[in-house]
Amino acid sequence: MKTEKYCKRCNETKPMEEFSNSKAYKDGKQTYCKACNKAHNDKYNAKNREYFKEYTKEYMSKNKEHYKELMKELWTAIPPGIYAIYHDDELIYVGSSEMPNRRRYSHFVNSINANNSSIARAMAKGILKGDKLRFEMLEFVDDKDMRYKKEMAYIRKLQPTLNKNSK
Repeated sequence: MKTEKYCKRCNETKPMEEFSNSKAYKDGKQTYCKACNKAHNDKYNAKNREYFKEYTKEYMSKNKEHYKELMKELWTAIPPGIYAIYHDDELIYVGSSEMPNRRRYSHFVNSINANNSSIARAMAKGILKGDKLRFEMLEFVDDKDMRYKKEMAYIRKLQPTLNKNSK
């Protein structure tokens, strides 16, 4: 089995791991390396940014009901429970939510005004880096009162750095 492949875009021979999988080719790998594909896609997306904005806006206005259902499905994909957020490997926050996917989104939006999230504010100020954040479910709990009690127990036990209640 081959261990290297030639990229026709950058004209370099690289290890097979640097090529994405593709069933269309005999060797099971794409013609161009991942770095070249990324550069090409970034350039294409930047060149066509206005087109994509308009297309998305038009699609969403024509398909409001479908989009609402899709978002509802996305937000409820993870059952209610208690979650932790890590920056690198340091626990910085413990929370609970009826819709953890939606809450994760509000934490990770890089905006000072994002739902009063201490994590989003810290990202906007450059204190935290979004690519180093990790969201992890600690426990699934349906009952709201029980969820709150367990959240407080986790905060007392784990002492995350950004929880106001942890001191």
